[in-house]
Amino acid sequence: MKKYTLFLLVVIMAIFSCQTLAATDPAYIIPKPGSVVKLKRSLLVEGGRVKVYLQRGEVVRRWDLDHYYPSCNFELYKLPQSSTTIRPGSFKVVRTVRDIDYMVQSDWPQRAGLSRVSSDGGGLSMIIHVVNMYIKSSRQPNVYKLTCRSWQAHPHEAKEPNIADMREALGNIASIRMRGR
Repeated sequence: MKKYTLFLLVVIMAIFSCQTLAATDPAYIIPKPGSVVKLKRSLLVEGGRVKVYLQRGEVVRRWDLDHYYPSCNFELYKLPQSSTTIRPGSFKVVRTVRDIDYMVQSDWPQRAGLSRVSSDGGGLSMIIHVVNMYIKSSRQPNVYKLTCRSWQAHPHEAKEPNIADMREALGNIASIRMRGR
């Protein structure tokens, strides 16, 4: 009985030590409330759209994103009828939410009896880790969110975007100053 108690204690300690490592490892750090996003140049949001995407320090159309590299997008509350500009300035991060989106692509329809064997039931699966930073600026109240994502081809390769990934996506267009730094 003592063996099992000792084993259980070691397992519990290992679990808690991993959580502490993840919380202090720079690879897992994301902006917290109180951090500041600084937009360094104007961004044009096309009429009828609410998002402008950034990847590798450049503005990119949504359908031109490279899904194997981190990207970010600024988002507006209200849908503009005509093109509008997000002006340079500072935005305070008021809330940060981690999320995971799942995408599954089905295989083409096949005739009965002619299906191939697949370990995942067919189709390509992708996991998209997302960090939503709800931002606020009294000068630009319609700009409310900066979302950064890390796309991967297979679920076992998926990872959450960290601050380095976000900064790579934003390039010289915007910067993130972490709270307390």
